[in-house]
Amino acid sequence: MALKAAYRERVQEYNDYMAQKCAEQAQPPVENTDYRINPMMARAIEKRELKRLVLEFITRNTLIATIPEIGQNFYWVNGNNGQYNVIRSQDFEHYAAHAKFLEEAFDWEIMAYTLYPYYWAERNGWGELIRSTSDADFIFQAFLQAGLSKMVVPVRAGYEKAVMFYLDTGIIVDSSAIVTDGEDGLYQSIDAALDMTEYDDEGNPVDPKPEAVWETRIPSSLVIIQKDSNPLDRDGLPCDCKEEEDVIGGTKGEGSNLLGVVEASDIG
Repeated sequence: MALKAAYRERVQEYNDYMAQKCAEQAQPPVENTDYRINPMMARAIEKRELKRLVLEFITRNTLIATIPEIGQNFYWVNGNNGQYNVIRSQDFEHYAAHAKFLEEAFDWEIMAYTLYPYYWAERNGWGELIRSTSDADFIFQAFLQAGLSKMVVPVRAGYEKAVMFYLDTGIIVDSSAIVTDGEDGLYQSIDAALDMTEYDDEGNPVDPKPEAVWETRIPSSLVIIQKDSNPLDRDGLPCDCKEEEDVIGGTKGEGSNLLGVVEASDIG
């Protein structure tokens, strides 16, 4: 009896092993996910998703309770006809005001961003990220495999003070209504630090003066750029054929591929 029991155990172990191997072979191999979309649509998706991340950073500020978090639901379904209706409450008006300000205060269309590789993400997700590819668009592939990103979003002209005040307090105000802090010898306001204009004793702005003036020449890699400065009979730009000394002691004359003298100044 003991021999038969041992035999049955070995047979059961063998059957379990074969069943496991068959199940492993039945599973399809892990394949890369290749996204093939229009490059213009890919750029739009990148900006949209990165914009969403920026808005989440702003609205998930636990230190400022007045900023509502994005992704809230203000719809209710009518049980009689199944139609969706907007809940026009004070919370909805507050949410809509902040959405309008954040959409208009920043110039999202010219947002600049840099994508960092997959290894800046969670280690357990490296395999999934590296399998997300886009053979038709390497920029979109970098976006799909990115672990982190750096974004620079400019503020629209006229919203500078309002945005600084909003990020500090969560309150939406008109830029013209903000009174900036004055200088007391120990503190300089951000608005004053950004102002690089020079003023005279009476408080009037002074136009910047050039600190130095010099002459320079613009080189060109073109074979024929001026008709009268080469032996070939070809059309080109008008030639200033006066003999002038350049800054390195040479002359501009026959066979020269240099344009005329250009005056440049260093505005301090």
